[in-house]
Amino acid sequence: MKNDKAYIIANWKLGITNLADAKRLFTTTKKTANTTTRVQTILCPPPMYLEPLSQLVTGHRCALGAQDIFYEDQGSAVGEISGKMLADRKIGYSILGHSSRRARGESSEDVAAKVQSCLRNSIIPIVCIGEVSRGTEEEPIEPSIYLAEVEEQVIQSFGDIPKTAFGNIIITYEPVWAISANEGSREATPDDAREMIVYIKKVLADEFDLKKTDHLTFVYGGSVDVDNISNFIHEDEINGVLVGSASRDADEFTSMLEESNEIMKEK
Repeated sequence: MKNDKAYIIANWKLGITNLADAKRLFTTTKKTANTTTRVQTILCPPPMYLEPLSQLVTGHRCALGAQDIFYEDQGSAVGEISGKMLADRKIGYSILGHSSRRARGESSEDVAAKVQSCLRNSIIPIVCIGEVSRGTEEEPIEPSIYLAEVEEQVIQSFGDIPKTAFGNIIITYEPVWAISANEGSREATPDDAREMIVYIKKVLADEFDLKKTDHLTFVYGGSVDVDNISNFIHEDEINGVLVGSASRDADEFTSMLEESNEIMKEK
């Protein structure tokens, strides 16, 4: 993947509950996405809407992604959606290891198996990595503790994938403590994101024998909205953002696409 574009990824979660609204939001977003040549827009709707929305895809600037994937291509796993199924419908991306799934018991080993599923089905995995807490301003957690947490996630989430595969992976730094829906959350700064991305690059270089990490794609996810997106896109280490609730507001999200596009023209 080339990093001359910003990857703006919309995670609708379960915020859209009927097909008419999903189609309306997709169509409005696509209209803007088709004009923002320095942005790759990726929309990840609830799985029920992937099939009908896939029929509305034209071109490559507004692509569809899944919110999750199963690690086996077929079998008896009731209710799961496999990479083979997604590939059949030309779904090119999938979020993996989102903090909400990790909070419900998904392990980094599970994520690693899903990464393998994506790679063998030519789906680009969007792998979420991030520490749960940094404590409070009054009682901060020692950095060595949360850095060790992130290091373990990185090593286990990528398992034994070949180092040549990292160029086809989007790595999302998603600090759980910065997600506004979580109790006690506080805002992460671009410096927080940049410093952790640099650290993750070091872990990848050391553990997976990567000689270079400049070609890797990193995005930030943690309560990104129209008010703070520019701060993250301006950072050279950050190649885009993963947007949650703000991506379900058509006016706000399209403004984010346009703003990111203008910033990328200046880089």
